[in-house]
Amino acid sequence: MPTMLLMRLGLLWMVVPWHVGSVSFPDGAARTECRGRYFWIWLDKAFVGQSRWRYGVYTESGQYIEVTRQLASQCGFMAGTDLRGNPQIRISFLACSVRNTFDQDFSLQLRVEVTGAVGPSIPYDMTIRCPLGAPWSPREIVCEENYMEVSVQRAVPGIGREVLNEDWIAAWPVAQGALNQVWQVVFHFRNGSLLSMPATQAHSLGYGVNTTATRVLFRAPYGTAQSEITSVEGLEVEVARVTVFYKQAWMILMVDTAVACPVNSPVVNATSLSWVMPRILPSLVLWPDQYQDEVQMGLDGRVIDVGTVARNGYTFLADSRLIRIVVPIGAPGGLLQSALVGNCYGTRYSIHLLLDRHWQGDESDRTRHRSYRPIRTPFSPQMPRIIDDTVAAQGYFKVRLGHFLPDVELVSVSVGGRPFSRPEAEDHGFDPHEAPNPNNTRAFGLRVPFADPLVQQQYLHGPLRRYTLRLNYTLQLLPTGEAFTQAGFITCDVPDVGELGEGLAR
Repeated sequence: MPTMLLMRLGLLWMVVPWHVGSVSFPDGAARTECRGRYFWIWLDKAFVGQSRWRYGVYTESGQYIEVTRQLASQCGFMAGTDLRGNPQIRISFLACSVRNTFDQDFSLQLRVEVTGAVGPSIPYDMTIRCPLGAPWSPREIVCEENYMEVSVQRAVPGIGREVLNEDWIAAWPVAQGALNQVWQVVFHFRNGSLLSMPATQAHSLGYGVNTTATRVLFRAPYGTAQSEITSVEGLEVEVARVTVFYKQAWMILMVDTAVACPVNSPVVNATSLSWVMPRILPSLVLWPDQYQDEVQMGLDGRVIDVGTVARNGYTFLADSRLIRIVVPIGAPGGLLQSALVGNCYGTRYSIHLLLDRHWQGDESDRTRHRSYRPIRTPFSPQMPRIIDDTVAAQGYFKVRLGHFLPDVELVSVSVGGRPFSRPEAEDHGFDPHEAPNPNNTRAFGLRVPFADPLVQQQYLHGPLRRYTLRLNYTLQLLPTGEAFTQAGFITCDVPDVGELGEGLAR
């Protein structure tokens, strides 16, 4: 079985005894889903709160293995947060410790330990089962956030009926001279050199090598010494050219497990973000003149249809050289959130994109290639301002402070140096209220009479009186509670009725 094979090949796991004191998650605290060759697990951020959390899996023998960062990239795990800050875990169907039934059904025992500021950790256990879903392609490649994974079908036509690629030709003498009954890994480099090692040594370098009932698997963290950055259509692609083989006295099984993932950064400007990738990845395509593909974009690991692309305002284009995804800042499918840098208010936009492509070269080259790319724009200052809607004849200041996203709330406002909470401002007759805008932003409105003692008055030349309203708002971001202030003042010059009347009488 895959787990036992990996243990024999020397993965260093932290193994601790089974904890008999584990409990189930409360209702609503966690949810799971089978999506795109992955187990997806979400924890409710309100349940986790400020506590620290970690996770691990159980082997078939019942031993618990904590998933560290190094183990995650080697074994097919990814932990982070979703757009709204809920802890999220993605686990490949081909990950370590997944119970794999003939590459058709998959199950996993997971533990999440939550540790508060005081008291012991509380372990929560869950079991997840997923069917395969869509049938396997002969070769499937995943460009995850923290690793590259390729799995190749083992039931392939005989080598004698195929044209050997350059990497196979180079690896063939190595395979012939290798030890029997030992899995070997051969890395190929652009300068023509080779590096051969047993799978156990590859594991010690952080790679994952495994077999299942029908597939051979290779997994690599990004940035290893054996991978190379190449330029394709002016864009950076990380490539690991690898052959995995197994030799017995009467045969050699060789599998091309090359993997390539675009690693260029998205481009962000004031109004949009764009993610651009090469249409063809040369290290993976033997017959570019026969290349045919189907490309789809997705969100949060799910492919979306062309109608959703159009409704959300995305641009999704593919020509002979490039695939381009352009998303307007604030578009549906992502999340626009308020943010602070110091006392400066601004916004950040986040979206989790997917590119899912299927291609075919010759009859034997049928590949599914998926790239996950979370994108978060840099902080964009928004500079709120006090908007003066005052009409002098009405006898009061009418002002708005804006504009803010819905995740900002007014905490208090200081009028003429005196602080008021929102309820106190209402009791004082200042009418604090929210003024919504069509673009889903809002302003915070206020009405303050000229005659209020907190309004400064000054006589000007002639029959004019100047009223000055000094304000200092305290606001906070939700749900974090981060606070910031915004100060300003408004003036209004009003003819003094009393002075004017006395002048006319004289």
